[in-house]
Amino acid sequence: MSMKTIVRAALAAIAVTSLVAGAVPSAAFAKHKTAAQIEAERDARERQIEEDRAACEQAKKDSKNKGAVIGALAGAVGGNVVSGKKSKGLGTVAGAVVGGVVGAKLGKDKIKC
Repeated sequence: MSMKTIVRAALAAIAVTSLVAGAVPSAAFAKHKTAAQIEAERDARERQIEEDRAACEQAKKDSKNKGAVIGALAGAVGGNVVSGKKSKGLGTVAGAVVGGVVGAKLGKDKIKC
């Protein structure tokens, strides 16, 4: 082998080695997070938790309202059917109130946060 061939082979080996070493960084070159980055990540997690909590509370409120409306309607119909001929109005109102209260409680309890 000539000296020129040996030099070319050595240069090729060095080039391949530097490409491989650059493509797969070792643990010594791993990037460490700064205190500011860690704090920013913590703040982002806390914001997400707060947003999730607010969304859950809103879902609970919506479910409570729907339950109250459905319960009041069902209670009004039930109260009207059960009440006597002379007290249809009172039975309807009483059924609506009781149905609304029960429906709101059931609707609120339906959502678990």
